[in-house]
Amino acid sequence: MQNIVIFEGERAAHYDEAITRWIPAYDLFHAFISHHLQETFRPNEPLSILIAGCGTGKEIPEVSLSSHWSITGFDPSVEMIRQAEARYGKQPHVKLINGTIEAVKEKDFDVATLVLVLHFLSDDGPKQQLLAELCQRLKPTGQLLLVDIYHCEDFEEQLSRLQESLQGDVDPEMLEAGIKHIRDDIFHIPEDRLKQLIMEAGFSSLERVMTSYFYGGWIIRK
Repeated sequence: MQNIVIFEGERAAHYDEAITRWIPAYDLFHAFISHHLQETFRPNEPLSILIAGCGTGKEIPEVSLSSHWSITGFDPSVEMIRQAEARYGKQPHVKLINGTIEAVKEKDFDVATLVLVLHFLSDDGPKQQLLAELCQRLKPTGQLLLVDIYHCEDFEEQLSRLQESLQGDVDPEMLEAGIKHIRDDIFHIPEDRLKQLIMEAGFSSLERVMTSYFYGGWIIRK
């Protein structure tokens, strides 16, 4: 897969701290995933979950809701996977892979999660390719739970609101650079375009169930 962003060095070491600062509803988005799994699937029945771009493993405890559920996570960053392995690698129901989605050979997952990954991929093939690869690894009844930045109609207004909310908590120069990075360097797309991409990838429906600033949470079904 092309256009892969790999977090190493300082970015990997401080990822969890930085992400919770820049995304005020970060924990709520993870709670949405956990709640959806609890409401949709039975804890006494097997369930296979794929975490795309698992990073340091933040999602693992959020989806480890039953001893009957198995979790596979992959990430191209060696340092991020090392952190995830140190935290959760010894758990028998968890499998961690250092690599891209092509390293995941199984194609019978019930659920996949894709949290804050898609916006790093350009919309000239890589976005659609990842979505298609995920769709291929899900059962016919499978679901994709997506959290990402999207280009909402009032994107600039929401960006200004976020900047205002972070004043006093983030160094002014870092804040300005971070806002510029979100505006200019990240591949955020409108929801209509996202829907088109997921349909082209092989999914059948897209439902947004959560919004905070320009971050959205969607349930995507095959």
